[in-house]
Amino acid sequence: FGTAPSIRLARHHVIRKFRWNADLGCLYALCWGFPRGCRPGGVKLAAANPIEISFFGTMIRAIRKDGMTARLYDTINSRRGTSNGVTTKFLYFGEVKSKAGHPALIFDSRVHNYIQSYRPLEFRKLLSTMPKHRASPTGAEYLVFLEAVSTIAAAANWRPDAVEMFMFLNSPGKRTA
Repeated sequence: FGTAPSIRLARHHVIRKFRWNADLGCLYALCWGFPRGCRPGGVKLAAANPIEISFFGTMIRAIRKDGMTARLYDTINSRRGTSNGVTTKFLYFGEVKSKAGHPALIFDSRVHNYIQSYRPLEFRKLLSTMPKHRASPTGAEYLVFLEAVSTIAAAANWRPDAVEMFMFLNSPGKRTA
């Protein structure tokens, strides 16, 4: 980031970087999502390894071209030490869409906690297959999540990422975002 002692990254900065270069977009997404350089509890970010960044950048480019499928979601989440809290940030900021046209959204522990705690009727299909103790959705479950959020957003006249942000901010029992 040059000689600046600190910077402020907003969502639009990360999206712009992804539009220019998916590999750099992944790095920016990691900085945005994990400003201390590690996961909660101090766990190292395996995704920050240059080999991993290259893998994720390649995956984002392929998914942009072909559309998100359950298999591609499972593949991007197959890397050791990396989970949906990281990869869904890459998918969201990479402006990926599912084959059905639903935009990718961040599905992290806060969103999972919101859905499992409040059990909204709109997520009945997701909740029927995703137990509370499993925080990572399968590829098929992630696609169900995207479809449900898109339906909620259309009914409320919101953008899908505003629905995701609402769940993130209102996750019960979590520190203030």
